[in-house]
Amino acid sequence: MAIQHPQTKSLKELIQNRCYRIPLYQRPYTWGTDEVEELWDDISKSKSGYFLGIVLFQSQDNTREPFPDELHIVDGQQRLATLLLMMRAAVVTLEKNGEEKMAGKFQEAYIEQSSPGEEERSHTTLILSKRDKEKFQSILSGKSLKEKHRFASWNDLDKAFQCLCVKFDQLKEKEGKNGIIRFVTEKVLKTSFIDVLLETESDVYQFFETLNDRGMALTIADLLKNRICMEAVEEAGRQGKSPAEYIEESVGIIDSISEKVGPGNFKKFLLHYCLANGDAEEPTPAKKLMEWYIERIIKIADVKKFLKHLDLHASYYATFSKPNRCDAREK
Repeated sequence: MAIQHPQTKSLKELIQNRCYRIPLYQRPYTWGTDEVEELWDDISKSKSGYFLGIVLFQSQDNTREPFPDELHIVDGQQRLATLLLMMRAAVVTLEKNGEEKMAGKFQEAYIEQSSPGEEERSHTTLILSKRDKEKFQSILSGKSLKEKHRFASWNDLDKAFQCLCVKFDQLKEKEGKNGIIRFVTEKVLKTSFIDVLLETESDVYQFFETLNDRGMALTIADLLKNRICMEAVEEAGRQGKSPAEYIEESVGIIDSISEKVGPGNFKKFLLHYCLANGDAEEPTPAKKLMEWYIERIIKIADVKKFLKHLDLHASYYATFSKPNRCDAREK
């Protein structure tokens, strides 16, 4: 696994004049108020330069405007997203208290930055994945969003932001407007990370499998999505096509399956699918489930064919496990 030399960087160095994106295979935003408050307490009670661990990126090496140097975040989404929500909450609090100039400085330098070039365009420093993208951008820009859908991750983003706004209101009451500015410049922007850059798509997926080998609590949905993405990249390479379309379509099907069966039932569904389609005389034990799926995907050697079959069984599973839905439709 090729990893470029890691460096220690402050949040300010990490985000200024850069754009980051969450790739399709990543989870949505999941932090609750407990994690947000813990991060706030850790930063506020520690000395300047509080260390927040390793963040892993992958260079996209593209020429897409307006941000040709865009990086994908492999690990670190929850921390960076929450820190940007923290910056935005500081901006809102400063604006409410007559500090529009400083609020605008923070907003333009770290939250919504202007891309270099002849035609200046602003972009948020971090772009979340497909489901959370619009919601996150609406919070960071302060623009209202006409919500056609309401996902659990959107509620988490709202609650995290509201929690941080309350924290800054309390800080303002205690230390005044200058206390907010000091907290942002001396605490938040000086939090530090080890910045690691992965070189290839294969390195990314291998990294996730290594994490699982080391005991990180990845769900089987994460691991299956990771394996599907790995196979999609290889399949696209064999056909001389870009993997982006394969990955987006594959991840979309997996997310659709998860919604059909219910996120909390995904592992149970995968176990039932395995039991219904396994060739062995003895049932596959739950702890060997991921190994069975890897063998199955490799054996079929066609990602789309495998996912089509899995999606069909998800429809059956959802129908049989929730028969009341069928009764309601028939009425």
